[in-house]
Amino acid sequence: MAESYLELVITVKRIVTFLLLIVIVAGSIPVQAAKVGTEGSRVLIVYSPKQEEDLGQARMMDSLAGHFSNDIKIIEDQDWRSINPKDFTQIIYMGLEEKQLPGKLVSDIKLFKGTVYAFGRNSEQFGKRFSFVKRTGGVLVNKLKLTSNGFEMQTAEERLASIVTPSAKSKVLVSGMNGSTAEYPLVIQNGNDFYCGLESLFNPSGYFVGESLFSFFGQKPTGKHPMYLRLEDVHPKADAGELMKMAKYLDKRRIPYIVSLIPVYVDPQTHKETHLKDVPKLVRTLRYMQGHGGSIVLHGYRHQYRHQGTGEGFEFWDVDYDRPVYQDNDEKPKTRKDFKSGEAYKSFVQNGKAFERKYIKSAVENGVEELAAHKLYPLAFEAPHYAMSEAGYQILSEHFSTYVGQVQLTNHTWEGEYSAIYTSAPSFLNGMKLYPETIGYVSGDEPNSIAEMKEKAMNATHFSDSAIAGFYHPYLGFEKLKELVTALEGVPNAEWFDLKAEDNRTNVGQIRIQTSEGKVDVEKNSVTSKYERQMMISRWIPKIIVIISAVILFVLLIVRRRRKQL
Repeated sequence: MAESYLELVITVKRIVTFLLLIVIVAGSIPVQAAKVGTEGSRVLIVYSPKQEEDLGQARMMDSLAGHFSNDIKIIEDQDWRSINPKDFTQIIYMGLEEKQLPGKLVSDIKLFKGTVYAFGRNSEQFGKRFSFVKRTGGVLVNKLKLTSNGFEMQTAEERLASIVTPSAKSKVLVSGMNGSTAEYPLVIQNGNDFYCGLESLFNPSGYFVGESLFSFFGQKPTGKHPMYLRLEDVHPKADAGELMKMAKYLDKRRIPYIVSLIPVYVDPQTHKETHLKDVPKLVRTLRYMQGHGGSIVLHGYRHQYRHQGTGEGFEFWDVDYDRPVYQDNDEKPKTRKDFKSGEAYKSFVQNGKAFERKYIKSAVENGVEELAAHKLYPLAFEAPHYAMSEAGYQILSEHFSTYVGQVQLTNHTWEGEYSAIYTSAPSFLNGMKLYPETIGYVSGDEPNSIAEMKEKAMNATHFSDSAIAGFYHPYLGFEKLKELVTALEGVPNAEWFDLKAEDNRTNVGQIRIQTSEGKVDVEKNSVTSKYERQMMISRWIPKIIVIISAVILFVLLIVRRRRKQL
């Protein structure tokens, strides 16, 4: 009897070990992938700041120029001696403060063989090269006008601009008005050189300056207006049935779309986490969406920090203190007043930067791994509330080639987020291509928000290569989505845009996701993360228990039969 029992134990142990090895040590399934990258002009943006925050204005110009070049460098005027102007094909100078410029900068721009775009103040110091404009004062404008097509747009508030008198041979590309019939020349072209008298690039000013860059770079517009819609803040608590209705409707209309997906839902009251493995019906819906026109975008990991609920909170920016995420969410927040010396605070910030990098990298890697475990393949990234530090963009660029939405310009504040009206590759995104959000979203509290989105879309068509891009929260319901789609389909010269048709790359650990011409290619091992291993083991445990139970019963029957024979 003891020997029979020992045989039973050994047999069961071998079976369990074999089954677990099948689950954990699974083979790999390699698939081919594609590369991403473009060539462009070599652009230098040099700016004279009035305050530290003016880096944001330089990065706005970076975002505009990024439509024409993926080789852009930004420097302050005081750092001019660190560069060789012969290394660049275009120079954009931004005079954000009236000052005497370094002599070498002035002489180099006077002699520069490429094209020069002067923005704001100090252009008169470049001598004969910019003698085609004379600044004689300042003016507030609240309407901008494109000379090329006569399109006019009201600004939300008055914008300060220089009063300039252009030469007879120069060409006015953009003018401004302020409640009268008088027009003030704002963007002027003289041969290969350009001048802009605006003081800021906050939109819609950036739209108009961006239009002038087609002439500056000598690039013809494509004549296309890509239009895309994001289904925003989809998370494990989303209504799978409502999403399926939307997916089938969009598929029937042959409308490609983007799904901004959050892998983990955190309850704001209990702080309990719900993962996709807990909602198999939603996973099936998301897979259907992915296979029928939807492109998955990773929208953070939890879309919350500290104790806000998923979808409400910021994840990669400490909005309470308007700074990067320097501490764990359950630690008491520390500020400068908590430290006796500047050195101690500096040490805290340095440690905080190390924490931030680890925190963001972990969230990105966990997000991609968890989605891939469910055969959901993110093609791009979108930061919650568009808020992220410079370090965050650096980390993202190590894993993604594509970013969706708007961008945070500096580490000074998350407010004043920005995007050009067209696709762009600004240098501070470290090689990522930005697909902008340009027309806003449907608000449940604003009955006219769809009409306002339609108006913004119509306005956008007056600008070359403009993207018509907005988002919709599925919790607002199926009927309102249909209303939005009907409104957008009435926009002339706009074509629905499929993110999968572009070159995108996602790279995390052993996972490689790439797209080209509508095809999604994936390379991954069958088990690539702790999450996937646990998910597979939990999925197999009931089956293993059934098998083990059957084996035990079978062995017991054999033992009993042998005992009877004895």
